[in-house]
Amino acid sequence: MQARDLDLNLLLVFDALYRERSASRAARRLGLSQPTVSVSLNKLRAIFNDQLFLKTLEGMEPTPRAVALCEPIADVLQKIQQEILIGTPFDAATADREFTIVTGELGETIYLPKLFKELTLRAPRARLTVLPYDPSTVAECLESAKAELAIGHIPALSGSSIARQRLSVHSLTCLASADFPLPSELMSIEEFFAMRHAVFGAQSGYFEMYADALKQLGKPPNIVLSTARLVSLPQILPGSDLIAIVPDSVARLYANDPRFRRFNLPFEMVPLEVSQFWHKRLQDDPASIWLRHLVNELFGERPATKVKAAASASRLAEH
Repeated sequence: MQARDLDLNLLLVFDALYRERSASRAARRLGLSQPTVSVSLNKLRAIFNDQLFLKTLEGMEPTPRAVALCEPIADVLQKIQQEILIGTPFDAATADREFTIVTGELGETIYLPKLFKELTLRAPRARLTVLPYDPSTVAECLESAKAELAIGHIPALSGSSIARQRLSVHSLTCLASADFPLPSELMSIEEFFAMRHAVFGAQSGYFEMYADALKQLGKPPNIVLSTARLVSLPQILPGSDLIAIVPDSVARLYANDPRFRRFNLPFEMVPLEVSQFWHKRLQDDPASIWLRHLVNELFGERPATKVKAAASASRLAEH
């Protein structure tokens, strides 16, 4: 195979198929017909002498050869976009573009509503796709350009190819039914561990931090309910004898809900850091820069918050 055998449009089809895992969705992404995408895929198969994408019940699954090609092709397309085609800054008001981010349930609950509202106002022709957070695949999503941004508490995202900007810090707090009887105004650690605990969001990063803090205290909590998601919290907690440990940003969602009461943990924890992450190949991409600036404008910590977080971390370091 020689360079003259490749058509730039074929690389665009490959990239769309790898991201969408569907010929019909890839066609919509590119503004093409599905038969055109199928013809292009056949040409790609002939050029690379590989099936590249195989039909399965879950969609078009890439072969090992396609997986190996995805990042180099994404890099080529990005360089063409950044170094050859871009002549003017990104114009959000007229941009017809799809943004793809990765975030977990907390991100969808806390950040997505405001982000989508502002995106609609500032970039009315833009589209937003949210991929579910999976710690085992989030790095691959950024490296293969399936997503341009990941938002959350993601300690596993690191490495020389990943850039990061801290947005905010969150503490954990207790949430319970409005009629929940506190043993005393200032709850002791012993009283806390004697209560019946419910864990909502057991697969999230904040629960891992909570579990680590409990291990350091050397006392196992009385967990009687554990669920991977937050969605059932408002249905289960009111009227129960359970306490739930949640980020303060979640507790604030129910601040004016008379069914709930909030109280502090009887011990301090290291604050939970939320950041946005992106692959460094997008560092200078105007559209990605615009999106990162928007996210930071909406959710980035203000100077007063930074001082408070630093003071909290200092107090914990002294103990």
